[in-house]
This record gives sequence, structure tokens and C-alpha cells, in this order.
Amino acid sequence: MSSLNKINNDVQITNSEISSECKVRYEEDVLDLIEQTKSGDYISIPNNNDISQYYIYKRTDVEDKKNAFKWNGEIRDISWYDPEETIFHIYTAEQLAGFGLLVSNGITFENCTVTVENNIDLNGYSWQPIGSPAYQKEEKKFFSEGVFKGTLNGMNHTIFGLKNAKQIPFYSFAFFMKIENACIENIIFSEVDIESNNVDMIASGVCVISINSTFSNVFVRGTIKGSSVSSISYQSVDCGFYHCKNLANLISNSVDTSIIELGGICSNLMI
Repeated sequence: MSSLNKINNDVQITNSEISSECKVRYEEDVLDLIEQTKSGDYISIPNNNDISQYYIYKRTDVEDKKNAFKWNGEIRDISWYDPEETIFHIYTAEQLAGFGLLVSNGITFENCTVTVENNIDLNGYSWQPIGSPAYQKEEKKFFSEGVFKGTLNGMNHTIFGLKNAKQIPFYSFAFFMKIENACIENIIFSEVDIESNNVDMIASGVCVISINSTFSNVFVRGTIKGSSVSSISYQSVDCGFYHCKNLANLISNSVDTSIIELGGICSNLMI
């Protein structure tokens, strides 16, 4: 997940001015290099079609929490949603929360793309897993579960502070409860703070169940604690993972050691 801005041709810097450790042969190598470089560092990648040419990039800080849009824990903005459209853009934390509300209430976003246009900070507030039953105070009942079937493109942005409500005994928790025929790509979940509040709790960073879906350039950082634990997906059926990385601490606290499930990317992979 390289967050790299290609430098315009008029920038006065040449490949010879770039330190050797910031020179890579293939674009894929940037995935490893980006973990070592600092904001403002330059990286050069040779043009494989012309070895005399180099593409020069500038490292940008993908985890810029200072300028992230912060959530107040209450507002869920769905004003951006138009059922006639197929491409949607999320700019604020309130819109991200609204996205979760829409999916939980039956909007699958099938054949649609949702892009995250800014870094978002959940700001210490507990997240309602997308697709879990949504409680309606007026009628004092839960809606039915939802499933996400579209593409979520993080555009190399970061969602900070995914955490669960410690006082509510969730039996499973993740950003999504269930995705199907979906694509999750180019996104970082940082400062994840998921703590088991039930001895049988399934805990994952991105989703609990994924079916016939793909994950590409997805990074997870933080701490995830539960009985069955994974960074991206607890149970995946016919799914693919490309350039994904677990950088989170995974802790299983199951009281029954015979049922501990712990996977860096996925705990339960099925075909």
C-alpha cells in the first residue's frame, strides 16, 4: 500500500541524489520500503521499459492522525447516498458512520464503489460493526442484519481507533460483520483496540465473515483480543488476499485451549 505521490518533471532532484536504500527495482518492493522511510523521503523506481529513466516519488504520511476527520460518536450522515448512483465518496467520519448504518439497514452497495477520501479518526468512540443489527430506539427493536457486496477503496487512507464497546457482550466484532462478492482495498486500520468482553468472542479487524471476496493492500495495526482472533477476516470462503499485512498484536484468551483459533490474516480459510 504505497502512499506515494509521483513527482512532477520540473522538480529539481535526480536519481543520483536519492539514498541507495530508497532505490528499488520493482514497484512491489515499495510495500516493504514504505515501512522504513519517513514523510518527505524520495523513492526512485526504474522504468522497466527504459532503464535510463527513473520514476521519482515522494513518501507521504499515510497515517496522518493530526489532520484526520474526527467522529463525535453520534452523527451518522447518509445525505451523500443516492440509490441512482454507483460511485460514492466518503469524506468525513460522520459519512463513514452513515455508510455503516446504510449497510446495516439492507443497502448492500452491490456493483457499487465506495471510496474513502480522507483519514478518519473514530476518536475513542465504540464502533457498531457494519452489518450487525441496528437498534431503533423509537420502536425498541433491532433491524435485520446487512451484508456489504460492493468495493470499498480506502485510497491509501487510514481509519484510526476501531474499538468495541467494552460494556456490551459482543459475540463477534470487526469493522464489517459480513461481506460477500466484495472487494476491500487500499486501506489501513491503525490503533485498533478490540478487547474481548465475552469468553467466546470472535474478534477481527476488518470483517468476521467474508465470502467470494478479495482483500488488496489492507494493513492492520493495534491490538485484537478474543477467543478466535485474526487481523483481517475470521472466516473466509473462496477469498483472496493480496499485499495484505498484519502489524497488530493478536491475543487469544479462550478458556478452552482446544478451540483457540488465531490467524495473522485469516483464522479460518475455506475453499
